[in-house]
Amino acid sequence: MEGMKFSDVKREFPHEYQAFRHDPSKYRAEVVGGESFQDVFNRMTPKIQEICRRYPEANILIVSHGAALGAEIRHLLGYSLEHLRDKGGLSNTSTTILESHDGQSFTCLAWDKVDYLSRQLGKDDKV
Repeated sequence: MEGMKFSDVKREFPHEYQAFRHDPSKYRAEVVGGESFQDVFNRMTPKIQEICRRYPEANILIVSHGAALGAEIRHLLGYSLEHLRDKGGLSNTSTTILESHDGQSFTCLAWDKVDYLSRQLGKDDKV
């Protein structure tokens, strides 16, 4: 999926597109040459925990792709793979705020905030 538009993925790999968007437990990253959700967690979680430990009292901004951030945030909040997408994804250029005092447990203070954007978002803006 790297470098592909979602419309192309949907056309060429309809099953994987559906699973990626709506049922992550059935997503087979190897079919589309993508990164599995577990790979995302293995890559992102230790770094986020390290940042939280290094700067325990600081406000930290982490920027990444919406799909990776959405999955990782839900993972940090304790969602199982089967339920990562239950409440939808993140909108492009949205803000989500998490709080942690130990880098291990997280609370979501704001999810997918877009009220500061000057344009109306379309269906393709949510990943």
